[in-house]
Amino acid sequence: PIDLTAMVAVVLAEWQETAEQKFLTLQAHVPPDLPPLLSDPLLVRLILVNLIGNALKYTQHGSVTVTLSLGDMGRHVMAISDTGQGIAEPHLTEIFEPFMQVEPIMQKHAAGVGLGLALVKQMVQALAGRIVVDSELGKGSTFQVVLPPGQPITAGEPAEPDMLQCLPANFMGTDAGG
Repeated sequence: PIDLTAMVAVVLAEWQETAEQKFLTLQAHVPPDLPPLLSDPLLVRLILVNLIGNALKYTQHGSVTVTLSLGDMGRHVMAISDTGQGIAEPHLTEIFEPFMQVEPIMQKHAAGVGLGLALVKQMVQALAGRIVVDSELGKGSTFQVVLPPGQPITAGEPAEPDMLQCLPANFMGTDAGG
């Protein structure tokens, strides 16, 4: 079982220096009675690290907030909200595609190649969850991950997605199937 409250506290502590360097507030809202999540701790942690890192990367003023809650049917909900630049509506369906970046490469202000959200989507799907984004240009974004109550992952049987699956078939110069 994963203590999400503790995991979020650790991940936020890891990002605290980055937030302070940008004069951003980094905070969490967690109910006191949140039950443990039965899932793969490595994948859940990677999802949090990536989404919080992205929020910090694209936020210049204000805050990044992680909100944990329990949704319907015992689903755990992790919402990462920022007061950053936001994402234009036409791009909301594209941002989970490999190598997709909203900012043209020649005008980029932030490092990255556009794989982070594609990998997050793969990890969330490997955990039988879903991810949605709500964003308004100039006001910020909220990425919401909903994970099912799940079953405990036993050692040696991680719910790891095939990370290379999200890459184009010819990315390595050969077809993935052959």
